[in-house]
Amino acid sequence: MFRAVAMAFGMAVAGVAAVGGGAAGAAGAAAPCAIGTWTMTWQSVVFEGTFEDKRVTTTHGGSTGTRLIIGPKTMKLDFSKSTKQNISFGYDGTGGFEIYRGSFTAGLMRTGNTKGKLTVVNKTAKGDATASYTQETPERAEGITYDVDEPLRTAVKPSRYWDSLAITRGDYTCSKKTLKITRSTSGDSGGFVHTGTFDYTFTRA
Repeated sequence: MFRAVAMAFGMAVAGVAAVGGGAAGAAGAAAPCAIGTWTMTWQSVVFEGTFEDKRVTTTHGGSTGTRLIIGPKTMKLDFSKSTKQNISFGYDGTGGFEIYRGSFTAGLMRTGNTKGKLTVVNKTAKGDATASYTQETPERAEGITYDVDEPLRTAVKPSRYWDSLAITRGDYTCSKKTLKITRSTSGDSGGFVHTGTFDYTFTRA
């Protein structure tokens, strides 16, 4: 059951928002709000669509402790302290969790200061980040372990890269203590025709 569902949903049926850096500006000026080290406190990724003529809703949540480091022109995602990400595929009761480990870095582009857009330069992504999936329902079964950054680095259309924690692009709002990132997508993953919404909240570490 897991193999069929995993293949259908692309196993990384999750996408995510972006983070970026930018020039600090004139000497002595305050750095753009998003630059700094952030820790994820909340995640919600929801896909809604149709698979095999059934309406399907998949959800992803958890992964608190994931660390996001934004520099003027680079970013780093560190999964060393990430909690598990719970996943419900919304299809025949299939669900489980993923554990992310390792880290990856990439170049970034950013617009705005306290509000704007963030975009990863996908071809610069590198690191040792992996994700391992375990199915829990309807029966327990070990799944697969896959590289997180390599598919992003080689993606022909980075906007279609849907891994739920490999933050690639999105809109952000930033305050002294909080960074929120959102994104929406649409596409077809192994016959699952869907739209997706991604919401993340970080606090400054």
